[in-house]
Amino acid sequence: MRPSTRSAAPGICRLRWPKLHQFGAPLPELALWGTEIGLWDWHVAEDRLTWINNWCEQAGLTEFSGDGHERLWTARMHPDDLPAYRAALAKHLEGHAAVFDVAYRLRNRKDCWVWIQERGRVIERDAEGRALRMVGVCLDADECHRAAHALERSEAR
Repeated sequence: MRPSTRSAAPGICRLRWPKLHQFGAPLPELALWGTEIGLWDWHVAEDRLTWINNWCEQAGLTEFSGDGHERLWTARMHPDDLPAYRAALAKHLEGHAAVFDVAYRLRNRKDCWVWIQERGRVIERDAEGRALRMVGVCLDADECHRAAHALERSEAR
């Protein structure tokens, strides 16, 4: 079945599959880039993280791939958000939560706090049930969180 070029909104036309491939990247990469979602692969025991795309740069964060990921990442995290982040991560790594899902603030290159939404899942465990590998996504949720806080403030008046 061919993708439709009909659109719900006048003047907007969806690209057909063959045209998407003219950009030279596989469809999943284009989808991640287009939606500004970061895809990561974390080898938990070695604390080695690989970003599958350049999301860190898109989000205005320094490069976080390599060894020592968790330590480097949490060092840039807002201190008020760190306990909830660590609790959600521990709960998931220990197998008490099916999915790791948390929002937190991270300091970017411009020394500003940006809201991040992170969601992931352990995909590999050892014989004792310890997490070996986890994959997930990050997205810049700053606009959404700022709008929600503005709404809360206006409703409080």
